[in-house]
Amino acid sequence: MVVKDKACKECGHLTKEDVCGNCNSRQFADKYKGTIVIFENDNSVVADKAKTTGNGKFAIKY
Repeated sequence: MVVKDKACKECGHLTKEDVCGNCNSRQFADKYKGTIVIFENDNSVVADKAKTTGNGKFAIKY
């Protein structure tokens, strides 16, 4: 069985874990639309627009 990613309701970070690795939240949304992957948060225009707080895979709408 394939385990789907969950979107953190606080920061949008996608994870399969029970705790968000980005902000340590435990609140997740099972449904989300679209993803972005941020490699260098400090130098990314997309990261600024999406208001992400770190590197990784993020949901766009959750």
